[in-house]
Order: sequence, then structure tokens, then C-alpha cells
Amino acid sequence: MRRYDVGSNVRCWGGLVMAAALGIAVAAPGCTYTSNTTAIQCTSEVECLNLGPEFAGTTCDKATRSCIKVSADQDLCKTNKECIDKAGGVPAICRKSDRKCAQLTSPECPRVWGNTDQLLNDKAVVIGAVTPFSHSALADFTEAALRLGQADITKVVRGLPSADGSSDIRPLVIASCDEFFHNGFDGLVVAADHLVKDLEVPVNIGPIDPENVLLATEQVFRPNKVLTIVPLSISSGLIKPEPTPMAWGLAVNDKKTTQASQLLIQKVLEPRLHDEGVTEPIKVAIIYEDNVLGLNARQLMESKLSYNGKSASQNAIDKNYLAVSIGNVIDHVGNPAPELKVAQAVRAVLDFKPNIILHAVHPGAIPLETFPLLTQWPRDTRLPYHVDLIAVFGTFAPLFDLLTAIVPMRSRLFSMTNHLPPEVQPRIDDWVTHFTTEFPQLAQSSSPSATLVHQWYDAVFLAAYAIVANGNKPLTGENLAATLTQFNPPGSTVRSGTADITRAFGLLNSGQGIDLDGLSGNMNIDPATGFVDYEAEITCPEIDTKTGRVVNFNATGYYTEGDQVRGTFRCNP
Repeated sequence: MRRYDVGSNVRCWGGLVMAAALGIAVAAPGCTYTSNTTAIQCTSEVECLNLGPEFAGTTCDKATRSCIKVSADQDLCKTNKECIDKAGGVPAICRKSDRKCAQLTSPECPRVWGNTDQLLNDKAVVIGAVTPFSHSALADFTEAALRLGQADITKVVRGLPSADGSSDIRPLVIASCDEFFHNGFDGLVVAADHLVKDLEVPVNIGPIDPENVLLATEQVFRPNKVLTIVPLSISSGLIKPEPTPMAWGLAVNDKKTTQASQLLIQKVLEPRLHDEGVTEPIKVAIIYEDNVLGLNARQLMESKLSYNGKSASQNAIDKNYLAVSIGNVIDHVGNPAPELKVAQAVRAVLDFKPNIILHAVHPGAIPLETFPLLTQWPRDTRLPYHVDLIAVFGTFAPLFDLLTAIVPMRSRLFSMTNHLPPEVQPRIDDWVTHFTTEFPQLAQSSSPSATLVHQWYDAVFLAAYAIVANGNKPLTGENLAATLTQFNPPGSTVRSGTADITRAFGLLNSGQGIDLDGLSGNMNIDPATGFVDYEAEITCPEIDTKTGRVVNFNATGYYTEGDQVRGTFRCNP
């Protein structure tokens, strides 16, 4: 079995977590951070501005890498071309707020999706992205999905319609940053600051990891009034309710996944256990992480969990319910020995011998807690059912390898995804063909059919349509957030992708709304919460009939609809 090491520096955890989530083994390297109080003070203007009030009005001198004062009327620009020429051909813009040049790339933000001709257009709109690029094939798919969205809009309509009523086009350009930079949390904040303060983007797409979402939105994006579109935001605790939500989540959230899990236990697993010969009371354990992800899922699960005809609290009194924490695996300050804490939690669950085990942990913890529970289960004890409350089993490829080897467990693991109506599947198949044609080198290593990838593509169209719906108002995150209600019924149905771009722009330009339908489902965003109103569907391992290997988690046809469960449960691994 492969080994999955947890890094020793809390600042460096992000790369490990996402690498594990996307199916690769990695040991986090030691990380260092050079303080800007040293002789080498800066690498970008935003670093100078972050040093404190005394550095206001400074910029980073590239020759000396030190912060120098700039007079208000010095180095003013008129066009993006002036700035690109000044930067030696590197992508740059002339900021409209102060007529200063800003280079689009930085060490933390090395990619720009948009060509030179687009940037030479002074009406170009630059938006931001923070992605897990370079950590695995699936991580690279998320970046490619963004790139494809930008390219599709460019190919069909050359860009966004002008806000001033003219026939001019506003090219859409994406400045993309690394989510897991070598400086860990510090690098993520520097990347977000570059997007917000150097480039003044009105909207950002990403990050992907829940803890990074919380950090970036609370420390950078929300305080600076930048709209954040989060393709993967499973925890409802990550997005704060606001009069006008400044963060929009495009994934099914834990309110729905825990509801689906509760119904799965009541409607399927408890009857199945009785059919298997269990006559004593059913025992359930939840193993969760001490962070916003795990704590929220536990609270939601316990609020309505019912089995043996009793609530979770009543079953706990009867010693038929156990909640055990693995700590916060990534917090090496508050939890300096995470492996020990996880091992203790696993032992408690093994000793409890539950019939059903609920998991509320981030992907990086799966090798530490799920793998031992699968491989160390007592041979003389009935195998339990495992239910993933966070919808991560289906994204974790090493788990597929383990299930390939442990055949009896294939029919006893369940995860979640957002429920897709059957009519959406042909669109997804067409899009996968389009994707693999554009990125054949990626298609050779894995499949771009994961819902996670679709959501990043959908996010580009949501950002573009918000900008168009904004009309001639100042292009700010607050104004873009105010367009939210224009993407829900009763507007005309518009699908993300090339087919409906021109019609969507026409409707929005005329002040009408649209009912946005993405590859991941109908993107009806709740104006009160910022979450897309997806229903949750149970998934189980999918077997490749030719190789006999577990290759994915597939929808079972069993999904939530309001407070009910619909469909016929199908899982035959």
C-alpha cells in the first residue's frame, strides 16, 4: 500500500491535502518564508502595500527588489499597450482606477488565459482564479475547464458586449493563481492580494479546498468587496448569509448531503441490516474533523438522524451512537501529533464495532482514517456500511485501488454528488468530447467527466453573464453580486456553453433575466445563501467490466427532492 505522509509545517499543508484529494501521494516539503523586513523587501507592489501604512504609495523596484515611493503623477499610463511594452511584452494592464501599470503575472499567479490582442484592447475585463493546477491530472482539468470557458466565449462572440452601448467588444481575460504555493497559507494570501490589489479584479473563481476558501474569502475577497465563485463549496458554513451574498457556491452542500445520508440510513441501510440478520439495535459512529467542514457536517447529521426509532442523542444514551474526532489534521500547532490523534479515533471506532460509519473529513485524511477502518476491521465482525458525508470518496483515486482489492467492501461504501436530470447527460457527453478534443494530452491520463470539472467551466459563464448583466454600472464585486437574481426562473433557459452565448448576452443586455442551466445542473442560486439549489444523489463504486477494477463512484438513482427521497436505489458493484 502506498504511504501518505502529512507535512510537518502547517504553512505547507495545502499541497498535501489537494494532492491526496486528487489521487497522488506526496510528502509536504519543509517550507520557508522570507520576511519583508530583510534587505530583499519585495517581489511585487502588493507586498509593499501590505507592509503597513508607512509604505502607502510605494511600489516594488524590480532592480533592487525594494519598496520605493512613487509620486501620484509619476509613471501614469493611458493604454494597456504602454504597460505591456514597459514590461517587455509580459501581460499587463493600465489600471483604470489610478492609470498605473499592473503586470498580470506574479510568482504566485503565473498564468493568463487570453492572448496579446485581447489585452491590447483597453476595454478588456480581467477576472481572477485560484486553482489547484499542477497537482494531478484532475487538478489540471479544473484549470483546463477555465481555459476552455474563456476560449469558447472568445471563439463565439470575441468577448463581452460593451457596457457603453457601442459595438465594441470587451475581451474576457483570466489571471490564474496557484492555490497550493510553496509558502502555504502565506502564498495563498499573497496570490489573492495580487488579484485584488494589483489587478483590481471584480470577481474571482476558486479556490477548491474548503479551508483555503475560508481563508481567502475572509481575509482578502470579502473585505475588498470582490465576488467569489466557489466551484466546490460542500460546507454550508463556508459561505456567510448576507443581504447580497458575496460568495456563490456551485456544489451540492452539506445540508443536502447529510439529508441524503439520513434518508439512506432510514430507507435502505437499516432495513438491509435487518435482512442480513442483525437483531440487536443498530450502532452508528461518526468520525469527523475539528474544522468547519467536519463540525458542520456532524451538527447537521445529528440534528435529524434517526434509527432504532430514536434520535442520535437518545441512541448515544443507549450506547448505540458514537461521535469521535480526529482533530484537525492540518493544524500542527493545535494538533502537533495528528497521526496519533487519528489512530486513537480509529481504534475507538474499531472497538465500538458499529454497523454504519459516517465520515466527515477532508480528502487528505482518508488514508489516515478510512483506509485503516477498511483494512483492520475484525474478521469475526460483520462488515459495516460507510457513508461519506463530504462527497470526497468519489474524487479520491487511491480509494478505488483499495476497493479493487477488497471486493466485499465495494457494495458497502457510499458517497454523494449533485443530482443531474437524465436529459443533462447528452450535454455532458458532448462537452467531454469537446474537452478531450481541445486537450488530448490531458485526456490520455484520466477522464474529464467528473462533476468537479464541469463546475469550473460553469463558473466562467456565470462570471461572464454577471458582468454583462451589470450593464454600465461600475464593475465592482458588489454590483456583480447584485445581479444574482437575474439568473433564476422565470427567465428564459440558457445553457452554459457555446450554443446559447449570443442569446444570453442579448437577453441580459436588454435588462431581462435568464434561467442559467449548467453542466452540473440547473444553477438556481439561492439569493439568501449564495448556494446553488442542487439536490444530492447517493453514489457507489463503479466497476470497469473489462478490467474488474473500481474506476469511479457512480450515481445510484436515489436522490433528495425537498424533504423526500426519490428514485430507485441501484448499486450493483
